[in-house]
Amino acid sequence: MAAGDIENVKKLQAQYKLAPFHEFTKTTAPAHKEYFLPFPAFKQTDLASAAFIGLTSNLLQYTSVNDQEKELRAKFAKIGIVPGKEFDPKNYSPEVLKAINKGVQEAGKELKEGTDKLANATDLFGTREMINGDYNKRALGAAAGLFGNTKEEAVYIGTRSDKANNFLSGKNKYVIRFPKGQTPPDKYFWSITLYELPSRYLVNNPINRYSIGDRTTGLKYEPNGDLIIYIQHEAPKGKESNWLPAPKDAFYYLIRIYGPEKSILDGTWKAAQPEQVK
Repeated sequence: MAAGDIENVKKLQAQYKLAPFHEFTKTTAPAHKEYFLPFPAFKQTDLASAAFIGLTSNLLQYTSVNDQEKELRAKFAKIGIVPGKEFDPKNYSPEVLKAINKGVQEAGKELKEGTDKLANATDLFGTREMINGDYNKRALGAAAGLFGNTKEEAVYIGTRSDKANNFLSGKNKYVIRFPKGQTPPDKYFWSITLYELPSRYLVNNPINRYSIGDRTTGLKYEPNGDLIIYIQHEAPKGKESNWLPAPKDAFYYLIRIYGPEKSILDGTWKAAQPEQVK
């Protein structure tokens, strides 16, 4: 981030204000819509059992039905996923409830395995037409990075594994080495960010550095032109300028490339992976 960027962003933000849409367009306010269930308090445990039905039915109150999903909604209704309908496990036979719980657990396992193995999120984001009914892809996109840009705008490359295919951990030290001239080819900028697991939060650290990239002040290149990023929990002595602090335990990393060049989109350029070092 360049000097003064934060103050410039604050000035831009100060120019925005929120207003109801009908006030902005000077039109009649829409009719009040009654919702049958109060907005839900999220509980992580609801996602691991049939209780997800109640959460889904609640949230569906606030959406309209897309024509392409009418058949899908009809299938949902067969197990009680209906906008505004309260979930009551007593309305299900033990056999059906057991089958739903098993299905939820299998889906959760599949999603976790998918995100654990995910190395490139290039095709996980975009319009309904671009995703083309691939709900597994949509679920992976939401789990890995909700609200990601289309690949023409930005590409996200990363994983929770190192070059040797072992899970990343702050107990180890890693480097990402970009040979001379092989940093991410971009039109705008690129950066690398770490997220601790399982929370997927940014990593608190003593130098308040949460990403590193081509705009990082003081980034140093090797005499031969290589760029080495140091990823570890403790500061690498003499290499602090290129240090991206890691948490004490599990984490994953993500390379964001804004304005990706053709070599990224066609797969010609390959991202360097974290390599464990002593």
